[in-house]
Amino acid sequence: MAEKNTSLRLICIYDLAQPPVLSLVLDGLTHGTRPDVKWTGKKHVGTCELAFFPTKTILRGDLMISKFFARASTNLGLYGETALSACEIDSWIDYINDKETSFKQKLTELEWHLQCRSFVVGHHLTLADVVVWAYLTSHAEWTDSRSAYVHSSRWFKFIDSKDTFVQVREKLKEQRKSTGVFEDLPGAVENQVVTRFPPEPSGYLHIGHVKAALLNAHYAL
Repeated sequence: MAEKNTSLRLICIYDLAQPPVLSLVLDGLTHGTRPDVKWTGKKHVGTCELAFFPTKTILRGDLMISKFFARASTNLGLYGETALSACEIDSWIDYINDKETSFKQKLTELEWHLQCRSFVVGHHLTLADVVVWAYLTSHAEWTDSRSAYVHSSRWFKFIDSKDTFVQVREKLKEQRKSTGVFEDLPGAVENQVVTRFPPEPSGYLHIGHVKAALLNAHYAL
């Protein structure tokens, strides 16, 4: 088991509108194997940052922070137990984050891969499972198409039911309610949402139009 350095303090600052889902899940999975993290959510801070004190080292980005948590808890095998399994995990992370590959292509590849597997890599939960799970949950298309992907749906249901994943989902749900963060638009496809700003009968724009304009801009971009 990794030795817990009690002199090290970890503080993570993140944007309430873009919570670091990967990092939150990995924090839950690795809790107790390293110093606890103080999570601070703020508005309009951009990329999340994990600061180490007293060294003042900073890691930036949800994926990078989640990789640190996985690598820091070697006894859990979240980043694989061999050099080969670690490379497999990296390969899946790169593939899922590849913007040139469509959602459908990724899902088709995942479906084939999971035919005889309970986990994306190896025989236990790894960072690859967390990354794929987070990717699917962030896409409205998954809700509409999951019934057509039997093996992927089986795997997703299994991962999604684990305590840490349930806790993170509930935490984010409550956070959205308390901070006024925009809810996901059911059935929306990224970059394909068309909005309309209706003409005003009075002929003039006023401050009351700001809400409609902001909603349109948020869901269209």
